[in-house]
Amino acid sequence: MRYRMNTSHEPGRFMSADRQKANMNRRLLIAMGLAGILGAFAVGRATAPSGLLLRADAADAISARFDGGTLGADDVRPAVAGIADPAQRRAAVEQMVRTRLLALDAEEARLHRSPEFLRRYADELARLQLEKAFEEPFKKQLPTADEVRKFFDENKARLGRPERVRVAHLALLAPAGDLAARESKRAEAHKVLPVVLRDAKDEYAFGRLALTLSDDLRSRPAAGELPFATREELAARLGHAVAEAAFAAKPGQVVDRVIETEHGFQLLKVLAHEEGQEARFEDLREGIRARLTAERHEKALKEFLDARWARADVKIDDEALAQIQAEKSKQAAR
Repeated sequence: MRYRMNTSHEPGRFMSADRQKANMNRRLLIAMGLAGILGAFAVGRATAPSGLLLRADAADAISARFDGGTLGADDVRPAVAGIADPAQRRAAVEQMVRTRLLALDAEEARLHRSPEFLRRYADELARLQLEKAFEEPFKKQLPTADEVRKFFDENKARLGRPERVRVAHLALLAPAGDLAARESKRAEAHKVLPVVLRDAKDEYAFGRLALTLSDDLRSRPAAGELPFATREELAARLGHAVAEAAFAAKPGQVVDRVIETEHGFQLLKVLAHEEGQEARFEDLREGIRARLTAERHEKALKEFLDARWARADVKIDDEALAQIQAEKSKQAAR
């Protein structure tokens, strides 16, 4: 075995030729690896854009050039389309260039990496993604004419406007099981009725009596007046006998009798009467279409967003959020 002197500065050290060759091969591999890494890094730096504003479509016609970038036809088209005056078109593009120059300066200062900008950037990207991935495909799911008609036919009775009345009432209440109280209130009601009928032509007379005599604490402050109600709604509020009497009377008429209910006795004046109207498809078609579209859109959007959330394996650290709030409270206390 032959030996050669080590060229290192450590005297008296020797290594074999085979070992020296192995070391040389190792150094060569390391050098080649470093060269590859540096080369890839250089290529990456050369090809990666320094900011979003420098990205451009090579096929797009250039409308303006400046130090740091260009504006293509697609960039300026929304701003200049429809402007016939060349000077105004140029002014619009000049304003775009000024904006772009300031934006490039902001990128150079890495402001486009700030949390506030990234939040707004994410919001805008999310809006664009919704438009492209959800809203455009959803247009194929809009209600058809047959679906609109089917909804109308199935809901025609409910879609019509029911007959309604508006009344004022004077309630003298006594529970059905209290015979003494009912006899007392019945007598009082029959005593008040002639007064109500005598002053029926006085527009405000019934209301004045309701303000002072009615036992219904909800309607008394409004002079006994109730909002418009259907036959069913009025029956639920005051009883079926009151509803029948109200819909049989004419607007402005005081019912000429005391109406007995399970809760006591009612005096009644009809203030207004609205006739019912049957639903007409021609009148309601667009409203139904809008309603079905909104309901379908809400359902589809929820499914779209829920599906994306499920794929993301989201995990939120409540402790970290609490720490942020604690830090903010500590800073505010200083």
